[in-house]
Parts: sequence; structure tokens; C-alpha cells
Amino acid sequence: VTQPVHFEAPGGVTIEKDPKDPRQRLAIVKGKVYISQGANDSDDFLELRADSAVIFSRDDVKRDEDPYEKVPYAPPIIGLSGGGETVTGAYLEGDVIISRGARKMTGRSAFYDFVNERAVILEPVFRTIQEQRNIPIYIRAARARVLSPREMKFYDAVVSTSDFKTPTYDLGAREVLLRDETPYDSEGEQIGPRRYSTRYKRGRFDIRGFPVAYLFDGTSTFEEGHTALRKVVMGRMGRLGYGAETEWHLFRLLGLVKPEGVNARLQASGYQKGALLGVTGDYEREEGDRNYSGYFRATGVYDVPAEDDFGDERRDIDAQHYRGRLLARHKEFLPHDWQIQAELSLLSDVNFLEQFFPDEFWTGKEQENLIYAKKQRDNWAISALLKTKLNRFLTQTESYPEAAGYLVGESLFDDLFTYYGEARLGGLRYSDNAENRHRVRSDILARFDTRHELDLPLEVTTPAGPLNIVPYAMGRFTTWSEVPDERDAVLTYGTPKEFNYLNRQVIRGRRTWDDYDDHYRLLGEGGVRMNMTFWKMYDAVESRLWNVHRLKHIVTPELVAFGRASSDVEPYELYPLSPIETDIARMDAGIYAALRQRLQTKRGPEGNQKTVDWMRLDIAGAYFHDPDQKLLHELPRFFMTNTEYGNPRSFLSMDYAWNISDSVALLSDMIYDMDNGRCSTVNVGVAVRRDPRLSYYTSLRYIGELDSSVGTIGVKYKINKKYTIEAFEQYDFSYDHGVNLGSRVSIIRKFPRWHVGVTFQYDRRYVGDDEFGFMLALWPQGVPEARIGGIRTNLLNTSEDN
Repeated sequence: VTQPVHFEAPGGVTIEKDPKDPRQRLAIVKGKVYISQGANDSDDFLELRADSAVIFSRDDVKRDEDPYEKVPYAPPIIGLSGGGETVTGAYLEGDVIISRGARKMTGRSAFYDFVNERAVILEPVFRTIQEQRNIPIYIRAARARVLSPREMKFYDAVVSTSDFKTPTYDLGAREVLLRDETPYDSEGEQIGPRRYSTRYKRGRFDIRGFPVAYLFDGTSTFEEGHTALRKVVMGRMGRLGYGAETEWHLFRLLGLVKPEGVNARLQASGYQKGALLGVTGDYEREEGDRNYSGYFRATGVYDVPAEDDFGDERRDIDAQHYRGRLLARHKEFLPHDWQIQAELSLLSDVNFLEQFFPDEFWTGKEQENLIYAKKQRDNWAISALLKTKLNRFLTQTESYPEAAGYLVGESLFDDLFTYYGEARLGGLRYSDNAENRHRVRSDILARFDTRHELDLPLEVTTPAGPLNIVPYAMGRFTTWSEVPDERDAVLTYGTPKEFNYLNRQVIRGRRTWDDYDDHYRLLGEGGVRMNMTFWKMYDAVESRLWNVHRLKHIVTPELVAFGRASSDVEPYELYPLSPIETDIARMDAGIYAALRQRLQTKRGPEGNQKTVDWMRLDIAGAYFHDPDQKLLHELPRFFMTNTEYGNPRSFLSMDYAWNISDSVALLSDMIYDMDNGRCSTVNVGVAVRRDPRLSYYTSLRYIGELDSSVGTIGVKYKINKKYTIEAFEQYDFSYDHGVNLGSRVSIIRKFPRWHVGVTFQYDRRYVGDDEFGFMLALWPQGVPEARIGGIRTNLLNTSEDN
């Protein structure tokens, strides 16, 4: 299909015949002119602009064979302009602009041949964008020739990334041949990464216009993300000292074709006191009915000091010189609603993750070796789990295997009742840390557990709105073939002094250990859950100061009250196979109440306003009977469903958020433990983002169990277009009469296409014995992976390996 040529001339057009060729006409444009060809949504859409032009057309044109056209697709650009004539060419003069897709060229004057798709441009400036890095590439030359839609040649050329005519540094050449090898489909749409090949003659490297090196004639290829180097970090990497850490695109480094949907990276790092080499990758593919994804990690470390340090109270822990890990996780969706997961994890030692991958250690998924299969349809599911323990120093439960079935929200008797049921049966084995000199390991024991709940959902009409009332009854039965003896119980849960309730009975002779040898547990619970939602509109509320336009107040009260009875089984009589054994606390009754409130308003430009939460306030409290079962070293928690998994500590809690504006938010939360009469946690913080210059966050957090009051502040301020300053401070006001946990100040200077950063750092945990660090970093624009400082030392991060 031919592509028509269109042109616009707001200043008018003068039509003349060529006196030497009666078949050719000339359209003379003395004002602004705009010429286009092709579909405007195509990557091959051609546009030409100039102050004036002469447009040539005729009716007897045949397209010549283009000796330069070798790419699979080149759209025909001869177009009919009406009247049976064909636009053959255009001479452009004054602020000439020729663009095709992401490529753009400007010049003083040009001639474009639409028949053979060629052009000549005087004093051209070619510009394109390296899309992945979002940085421009410029080629300036004395003249240029367009040899085909995909090929250009520049004479006396200067190649750089600078917007200035005289760049700080550049690559010069007598000739530069640039060819676009980007793959396109038959419609001209880009279907692969943008790719250019170049050939240059008599090259040189210039700094501020002065040649500092001469280059042999050669060729090169540039592609989006073509460089194998992906990341560079320089700085102090914890106790391993100063070093550099790099990440490489593995397939490009090895010269291999990257499989579709697969990414792989190589990490290579060197430090004063060690070295690290690793491979990471991920994949996501579809093949017929199969849809699968996953990732893998393999890391080896040579650790010269062979000692781990984790703060003042955990220093000089012996380790081995050669350390590493292997991790692979795979998930696949199969036909007939089946899915399968498989995991493999091998660690060299118990402290490896905490030392070298703290983000994954603190927030990542547990390191397991398992195969898990599940079939889920509508409101039911069945599953099977096979899990074994390969890392002997971890405390885990093995399954050989365990099968389970679930039925959720099943309607009974025409929606009169709602039923929830689950059951699991399997062979399990508990094994604690093998490096504990008093190791506890059970035999493979059989366990059966089943839970059933019947709800009676009711709705009562009140003046404030519908009230949802759900009386419910729950029963649970668990039995196991083996329970720990006295030695295993004390080693697993503590010393006799720590478990007064248990050992008081045994030591004083009131009970023998055989009295605790129960192999089953019955649990029954009955109660009621209630909630409702009502709201009121305040249309007259209007405030420019608080950016409030109308208010909607939403109130949701909730209430749960229950009573419970169970057989006389204590948590320390059981192996801690799962929360089913250890977190089901025996208590007679409990009550939980919450009041959740929202104040919503309208924000945004006129005609496009959106509803946002202006304020949120959630207040909750609970009281539980039977204080003997309190889990003293855990925060209070409660679940409205499966209440048996909660920690039965009476508490009050508050969660408040105020979005003062679209860029300022106040956040706070608090948990008060009524059983010990003190706050477990209190947190207040303010987040501010004043784009594009200022953003900061400041908070104060109290943790009662640790007697810690930590103040945190982080600031980023853009002083001007060249300088940016970043600062971070964290101080504990309570611990050891006040301790500075860490300080950090970075100054970043932006040069054309380059950044330079200087950082001064104080860190009690990671910097070293002197606790001070200094770092200098340089990185090009468009490389966000490169940053200042060690990448393995930020516990504010989260892990992607979940």
C-alpha cells in the first residue's frame, strides 16, 4: 500500500510548471511548510518542517531499486497528492527539521527525494533517545546523506550526549555511517529493542574540542540496554571494608541470545577483606497451557576475616572462609485449576544471609525445600505439601507429606447458614537448630487437625443503617501420635524457672509428666460478630487552606464477643510444629471492639476531582479472660476470624493518618498493653514531598519491650540545577542513655551527563571499628543502578525474594 504525502502551507502556495520538463510541476512555499507521510501512530511516520520549500510533483514516476535497502521491511513512501500526480521531492530551507519516529535531524537546508527515499542535509544535527537510559545521542556534521529510510552517512561528524554545540567530550570522525537495525513488523511498528550499527573512519576522542586520542577505523553496535554493565557501587561494604560491587547482564556478557522471558545477571565484587561472585535470574513464560515463573540465586563468597559482627552484643562470631548460597523458586499454573510450587535452598552457615543479604534475612521468605501442589476452584481447594530440611542449622518442621482440604463460605439451607471447614492430615517432624548442643528432634509423627465453623448471618434495620449480626459456633479437633518428653519440652521452651506453671506442678509432686501426655485436643467456641457502616455528607464544607471540598464522614463500628472451652493441653506439651500447636491459647472468654472512621473529600483540578481520604482514625480494644495463657514476649494481636490464632493480651490500639495536602501527611499509631500497664509501641511521623526540590520524613518511635525511643529524619533538597544534598539521621534517646545509631550526608554535583557524589557516614553497625566512612562516586546520567554506599547495609529496604 502506497503512503500518501501531505503538506500544509498556511502562507499560501504558488504553482508553476517546470520550463525544462512539462510533466513536472513546482509548488513554491515562501512561508512555513509542513510535510508528512505515513500513519501518524507508526514508528516510521515521516515529518518535514522548514521556513520555505519547493515541492516537486509529476505523473510518470517509477520507483528505482534501492541498492541500500536490505532490511526486512521498508514502507513505500511514494504518495499520491491528488490529481493523479506523485510528489517526487522537496527542497527545504531555513530551520529544517526531518523526523522519523524517535530519530530527529535538523539542518540549514535539505533536499528530500521521496521516490528513492534519499536526502542531502547541510549542517545537520541528528538526535535520538536511548530509551532505556533516557539520555540523548547527538551527531553533528558538516553535511549528511540519507541513503535509505534506515541508513545515514555523516561527514566531518561529532558524536556526543551533550545538548551543547561544543560538548565537554565527544567522538569525532571523518565519516560516520549509521544504520537503524531495529526490527519492525509489516505495519511499521517496532517489535524489538532499538538497535543501531555504526561504521566510522579516521576517528578521534576529543575533550573540549582538543583531540586526546586517535582511533582506527572500526564498527560498533548500539542497542537499548546493549551494554553488559548494569550496576556499579563503590564504597565501604560493612566489615569487608572498601570495595566495588558490579552487576552485569549475563547473556550479553557471554555473547548469548537471551531467551524470551528470561533475565540473568552476574554479580562480581571485590573488597579489602573478601570477594563475592554470584548469578541471579528470573523468568516468566507461557507455553501452551503452561504458565510459569520463578527466580534463582547462586552466590559464593571468600571471607578473609571469617568472623561475623552484628552490633555491640554480637561480635566476633566464628565463620568459615568459603561461604555461599543456592536458591531456586518455581511456580506454575497447570490445566484443570492446578498449580504447583517448588523451592530449593542451601546455605553454607546460619549467619550467611544476615551478614551478606540483610534485607532478605529480615523481610524475605523463609528458606525452605519443598514441593507444594494445590487445586482451587470456586470456594474449595485441596493441597499437598512435601517439605524436607536441608539446612541443618535452621529450626523447621518437615512434611512427609501433608494433605489438606478447604471449603470457604458454603451456603446452607438457602443462605440461612454459612459453613467454613478445613482439615489436614500428614506425617510431620520437628527439628530445631542442629548447632544447639541440646538438639531437639522428633520422630516422624502423624497429625490430624480439622476445624469447622457455622455462621448465621443476620441483618437488622436500624435508623443509622443495616446492622450485620453473625452468631457463630466453631469446633476444632487435633490429634498427634507423639508428644515431647520432659527433656525435649524444657530444651524447646526454656528452663524450669522460665516455665513456672509447668515445673511448679512437676517439681512439687502435684503432677507427674505423664499427666501431660495427652495426644489430642478439643476446642469449642461460640460467639457473635457485629458490624455496620453509616455515613453523612457535609456539602457546605469548603477550605482552600486545607484543600477540602465537601466532606463525607464514614463510621464503621465492629464488635466480637466469644466464649471458649478446650481440653487441658498446654503449649509446652507439644512440639511447635506450626501455629496450630503453639498459638492456640486456652482462655474462657474475650471481647473485641473497634471504631473505624474516615473523613473523605474531593481533590484535584476542576472537572477531574477524585475522592481521597483526608483523615483516618481507627481505635480498637480487647479484653481476654484467663491471664495464665498470656504470651508475654509478643505484641497483642487479634483476628476477627480464626480468633484462636491471636495473642490473648488485653490491649488498646490507635491508628491515625491525616493527609494534610497532596504532599504532606501525618502518620501515627499506638498499642497499649493493659496486662503489663505500658505502651508496647508508639509511632508519630510526618512525610513531606515538595516536588521538585524538597522531600523529607521525620518520626519518633518507642518500643517498650526494648526500652527504645528512636528518632529518624531523612531529607533530600535540590539546592539548584547542579547541586543536591541528602541527609539521614537516626538517634535512640533511651538506649544506653542516648546512642547515635547512624548519620549520613551526601552532596551530589551534576555535570553534563555525569554525576559526582561525596558521602560522609557514621554507622554503629556497618562502617567499622572507627564507625566513620567516606565515599566518592561517579556515574553517568541514566544509570540509576549506580549509587553511593554499600548496597547490603540498608535495613529500611524490603526483599523481593518472597
